[in-house]
Amino acid sequence: MIQYEKITLNNGLRLLVNENKDTSICTVNALYDVGSRDENPNKTGIAHLLEHLMFEGSQHISSYDNALQMAGGESNAFTNSDTTNYYLYLPAQNIETAFWLESDRLLGLNLTEEKVAIQKKVVLEEFEETTHDIPYGMAWHKLRNLAYKVHPYKWPVIGEKMEHIEQTFLPDILKFYETHYQPQNSVWVVTGPNKTQEIVDLAEKWLGSIPNKKKYQRNLKAENWETRTFQELNLTDDVPAQALYFTFLMPHRNHPDYYACEFISDVLATGQSCRLIQEVVKQNQIFSHIDCFVTGDIDEGLFVIEGRVATDVKIEEAEQAIWQILEELQTNKIGETELERVKNQIESHITFSETSGMNMAINLALYEQIGNAEEINLEVQKIRALTAEHILEVAQRIFKRDNCCLLRYVF
Repeated sequence: MIQYEKITLNNGLRLLVNENKDTSICTVNALYDVGSRDENPNKTGIAHLLEHLMFEGSQHISSYDNALQMAGGESNAFTNSDTTNYYLYLPAQNIETAFWLESDRLLGLNLTEEKVAIQKKVVLEEFEETTHDIPYGMAWHKLRNLAYKVHPYKWPVIGEKMEHIEQTFLPDILKFYETHYQPQNSVWVVTGPNKTQEIVDLAEKWLGSIPNKKKYQRNLKAENWETRTFQELNLTDDVPAQALYFTFLMPHRNHPDYYACEFISDVLATGQSCRLIQEVVKQNQIFSHIDCFVTGDIDEGLFVIEGRVATDVKIEEAEQAIWQILEELQTNKIGETELERVKNQIESHITFSETSGMNMAINLALYEQIGNAEEINLEVQKIRALTAEHILEVAQRIFKRDNCCLLRYVF
């Protein structure tokens, strides 16, 4: 059970404080409710580009990283489809440095066209490295476009095209920053040995007087489940092995069936005794590698199965093997032994992840953003409440052929 106290400042910034006397390190996580789903379809990649630029100096601080390192701290950040997340850790006695740094870049970045050009070059190199320069690099660019027809999840976080990044300039970035980087659009989590009142006082001092701008309102289109049809695409490329990517549209993060989908992904591909590894890797040697996961998006996400086909195995045989395993999930209820084993496995994973202050802070901020931080303490309860009947029903709804998008990498 994660203990925390939640305070909302007058400007709408939400602050959650977890006192942890077992460490001398303080972790600060600042989550902003903005991701690639908030981009203009003709300016994709801007959320991720701005994440890079947030470290390029602000009104009173020329170098964010240098100032933090002088206080004994380190930082990093990531952008996904739904949020942009900044986190840092430093000795607890230097906690005020964190608030000073974060408040200054929330008040105003010191951006120039030269800084933008430098970071655009970095992001374009990252685009090349993660898409064009590695095997299977184009998979998610193609998969997202297959799986989503109207929702902005249809482009990847890095951007749909390199041209979109090349054609993004300082005015575009400043407009995006002004729209999304404001107190009412953020959730802050602080965990460490500092007293809660000390953290609240620092938040009021450094963040409480920062004004909001106009509130951003989303109006995103949902995917139409009724009109979905089977989608397939073959990519011919010089890859080490042929590969299959199955994606199925699945419910959003707050849907009652979300945890059943997570559970099924663990049944299929977590641990050496899972179904996919046992049946198509070890026993029948159809795949050399296989994985299964859910994307975990706030809106309707994807249930994904991806695998590298073993040498001398026909890709059609590999494809049929996956469909047979999915058919089994839709035909027969999971047995009590497997049900309990996977529940124990998930509970252990959740408990272990909470031992990391950084993981806990990131997850606590996310749960607050999607509705209620207290949901983080109900995860195990929701997993324990799953029944074989519920899991069977969800499998039958999700794994319909019309709900599948299939990408094949072939020689």
